[in-house]
Amino acid sequence: MNAPYITGPPDTATLAGYECRLRSVQISERPVQPRSVRLYEIASPERYIDRDRLLRDADVEDPPYWALVWIGARAIAAHLTENPPPRGARVCDLGCGLGLAGLTAALYDARGTFCDIVEAAWIEEGGRPERTWLHRLRRPM
Repeated sequence: MNAPYITGPPDTATLAGYECRLRSVQISERPVQPRSVRLYEIASPERYIDRDRLLRDADVEDPPYWALVWIGARAIAAHLTENPPPRGARVCDLGCGLGLAGLTAALYDARGTFCDIVEAAWIEEGGRPERTWLHRLRRPM
């Protein structure tokens, strides 16, 4: 049996060996529901991303960019709050990283598939992949 993938108190966690913190990510500035999604994000990116080495060396291990919320994911999430998918729609969050876009679609009862090349973003549990940084996923009222 594997060791736990996430450890620590609810507001902090160790995810795939990286220290993470629970963060509320704003997905809309308008008075729509939901306005934010809570997920774990890498706590100190500068600790794990060596910019000089990335520019200097030809063979460098990929930094944990998957553990950051990207502006493109925020833009898609904001679009989804303005134009929610129909209930039961199937969505694919390709290159999902933390899965913000797919999670936002799920808040509107869309069925999602999360895909990323980085295996560290996933955990195998009970024979099926599960997101490990979901925290109190709530549907809009």
